[in-house]
Amino acid sequence: MSSTRGLPQRWVLPLAVLALLIPLVIIEAPILSYTKGTLVYPMDDAFIHLSVAKNLARHGVWGVSPYEFVSASSSILYPIVLAAIFLVTGANVITPLLVNLAAGILLLIVIHHWLRRQGLSPLAQLLVLLASVLLIPLPFIIRLGMEHTLQLLFCFLFIYRFCEGLSAGIRSGGKEWTLARDVFVYGALVTAIRYEGMFLIAVACLFLLYYRKITLSLTLGLVSFLPVIIFGIISIYHGNHFFPNPVLLKSVPIPSDLKGIYGFLTFGIFQKLYYYEPAISVVAVQRLLFLLPAVYLLFLQPLKQELACRLILVFLVAATFLHLVFANTNWLFRYEAYLLGAAIPVTGYLFAKYGGAIFLRRPPLITLTAAGAALILLFPYLLRTEEAFDSVEPACLNLYDQDYPVGQFLHKYYDSTRVGFNDLGCVTYFTSAKSLDLVGLGNVAVADSRRGHYYNNVFLDSIVKKEKIKIIVVFDRLFTPQLLEGWHKVASWHFDHVIVPGDETLSFFAVDSTMGPALKENLNAYRPFLPPGVTIRTD
Repeated sequence: MSSTRGLPQRWVLPLAVLALLIPLVIIEAPILSYTKGTLVYPMDDAFIHLSVAKNLARHGVWGVSPYEFVSASSSILYPIVLAAIFLVTGANVITPLLVNLAAGILLLIVIHHWLRRQGLSPLAQLLVLLASVLLIPLPFIIRLGMEHTLQLLFCFLFIYRFCEGLSAGIRSGGKEWTLARDVFVYGALVTAIRYEGMFLIAVACLFLLYYRKITLSLTLGLVSFLPVIIFGIISIYHGNHFFPNPVLLKSVPIPSDLKGIYGFLTFGIFQKLYYYEPAISVVAVQRLLFLLPAVYLLFLQPLKQELACRLILVFLVAATFLHLVFANTNWLFRYEAYLLGAAIPVTGYLFAKYGGAIFLRRPPLITLTAAGAALILLFPYLLRTEEAFDSVEPACLNLYDQDYPVGQFLHKYYDSTRVGFNDLGCVTYFTSAKSLDLVGLGNVAVADSRRGHYYNNVFLDSIVKKEKIKIIVVFDRLFTPQLLEGWHKVASWHFDHVIVPGDETLSFFAVDSTMGPALKENLNAYRPFLPPGVTIRTD
């Protein structure tokens, strides 16, 4: 229904989309200026998805090379989405950005539709949408070019639709305990897009068990976990593990002995929930465990009528707890975004609809105190947004100077040569050889060595020989001098733009010393194509 006074309803969504697009343009302009029009992403991980999608579309192989299955992607669904588009358009680097932009706009449409159904005024709708754009922050997540924007969309749809269905069942007194079909679809999508979706499914199933809906709980769990189960079986069949290498290497390990379990359940969990870490993304998740209950208590009276909102808040508290305890939360503000994307609309709605009445009844001193406390609690999210936007350009320039030219150089001179490296995305996307990821995301044996604590010089030297690696391209800081001395160092690149201390130098080694002269010659020939922030030194 259109508003006759104030902001017209038809302007709300266009203004929100405009608020999304303007920061993206501002972010992109200096990056494209530096890269001379080349599109790059802030993280090499985006190129891992591109590599898997390229091989899936061209060769029907799930892996970072056309020759073997490797579970190197942190998402099941996202490479499939990219591969489906590649079948029509061919492999290209702009598709992830366009997919994320479409998903981001769709997310705003879905949130807007929910806010309208709640009866908020157009101005209140716009403010909540702007808060979502700013505090997720959505332009930053889109610019990553990864699966997180789709994760935001699917998680919002699942949480809100599930809680609305649960609310209807509770209000019916047990007579209408069913969930809409789309809840099961969204459940499968949240686990397929990222493995953190399992936290949401676990919480939903526990809700149903609490209300003694055992069959419904088991059905929802089975349907939702089906993508994980099917992919896990396929992965095991191909000699990989049930979970992908990135999930196994980046998730929090659960102790297997009694002493370790006791320590994890006592000090370990306490430390994750309350111990301060100098990472704003960690603080943001920890702060949610205070903010969400505070919102619940503040709006206790209206929440007696707003059962679905009450369930959403409790759901998010449980999901935040599981995420903080078991998931990674400290790299480029992306892992926790789905929690903020679900928390902001319901919180904004409650403040917009009931905040005025609650605060106007309070003495001015109490209102000012509450406003000050809210500002203190919200400050980490504002700081997180500022740091996220500030990090995009340096991260993109860093990748353009480091990973991108490595991929281009190897494609030009060593496209079919087996290479060892520490960042696999650009290398595997731009080349076609069966190479070796010395970090383990793209190699099961290396991943197992890291998890089994035998990742050492002897192992690395043996696997380099076993895989018949000819050239090594790595940051010296990642490996011991003893290991590097076993290879013939030919040259090194030195970078002006780095985001990780110690990554100022990337070295090229010839495992077979007879390849050294040709490698040096090719590196010197490639010198004119290097970005302005890179200099080369030959040994």
